[in-house]
Amino acid sequence: MFFYYSGTGNSYAAASVLGDCCALTDIMACMDKGEFSFSLEEGESVGFACPVCNGGIPKLAADFFRQLRFDRQPAYLYLVLTYSDHWGNAAVHFASLLSEAGLELDAFYAVPMPENNVIEHVILPEEERDAVYERAEELLKEIARRIDAKEKNPAFCEPGYKDAEAKYSAYLDMCHTSHFHVDDQCVSCGICATRCPYHSIRLIDGVPTWIKDECTLCMGCMRCGAIHYDEATIGKKRYTHPLLKKGGHNHAGHSQAGGHAHS
Repeated sequence: MFFYYSGTGNSYAAASVLGDCCALTDIMACMDKGEFSFSLEEGESVGFACPVCNGGIPKLAADFFRQLRFDRQPAYLYLVLTYSDHWGNAAVHFASLLSEAGLELDAFYAVPMPENNVIEHVILPEEERDAVYERAEELLKEIARRIDAKEKNPAFCEPGYKDAEAKYSAYLDMCHTSHFHVDDQCVSCGICATRCPYHSIRLIDGVPTWIKDECTLCMGCMRCGAIHYDEATIGKKRYTHPLLKKGGHNHAGHSQAGGHAHS
């Protein structure tokens, strides 16, 4: 069984490689349906792909992991993190969330992906992103080999990472819908509302309107370019992994299957 959480496609791309032998389970879809309990076969392994948010686990994914339950212990439980500049304390954060359910993380793997935090950074040019994708693809092949061998990796924290709690708190402080607004490019398609995992957006008189202050900063609502986070994203190119552009995943958690932002 393989679970993934992805905002702009990086972790979905990792899941698509590593979970190709089993059905992918979208964490956003599980949250939407209130599904937190799962049955495992004897000897079944469980994997997760998740982005890093300021050295921790994204807010919505953390909410899911706190409630996750299996009917038996997985034979091998592993995490794959996608990040742009550091993974920080995210694996330790993940392990502590699972420990509340009596689950123990056996291994974690970290995969560098292109920067997707359009709020605080400029997105890399396409040719530079392509180079990162190529390196990630090779690394994912090696990770798949290590997962098949059920290798264990007890060192979860990135060496030299400091002020983990303060950095993660800064991310949580940004998770408020009051920062978002829509400009006159909006065509009232309503896709932003379907993408919001917390259902915080509603189309009112054709205008995206934030009806509650729940946000995980996945940036899925911002893909069209008409929605902005304060003034920080105006005029900036958005980021979407090319796999999403092929129609492989419907961001809002209704699919078939590092910096602040969600990969």
